[in-house]
Amino acid sequence: MNCAATNRRVNPSEDEVFLLGNATVRGGWAETRPAIRSVNVAWDAEVQVIFENGRMQGSCFYSSSAGDFVIYAVDGELLALDLATMRMRLIDIKRPFSSLSPFVWFCTRNRYLIAQDGISPPVVINGMSAT
Repeated sequence: MNCAATNRRVNPSEDEVFLLGNATVRGGWAETRPAIRSVNVAWDAEVQVIFENGRMQGSCFYSSSAGDFVIYAVDGELLALDLATMRMRLIDIKRPFSSLSPFVWFCTRNRYLIAQDGISPPVVINGMSAT
């Protein structure tokens, strides 16, 4: 909201909405959010144990030349969910993050994804290889 003279929260005009619950605005129209759908994930046994029992430290979307992924930081490891095949796999990093770190932050720059927990050296991911 801007600093208008009138309080638009109390008096929204006819082309504004006061509050949307479980809704989205796309193409200028308010509508309900798309339904959540269940998908089957192909797991490697080790990856499933880490994901289901580990401490979630962060996640992000990553679009690379190898495809689109959701990257998860769990118990100091980096896991990649391939959105085309729905296969979850472990990204081989030489120095895992500390499993005690509460968060891992992600940043994308061009084709790179950088992951950092604030304690360990950052991990740079290019495609599905990490340094």
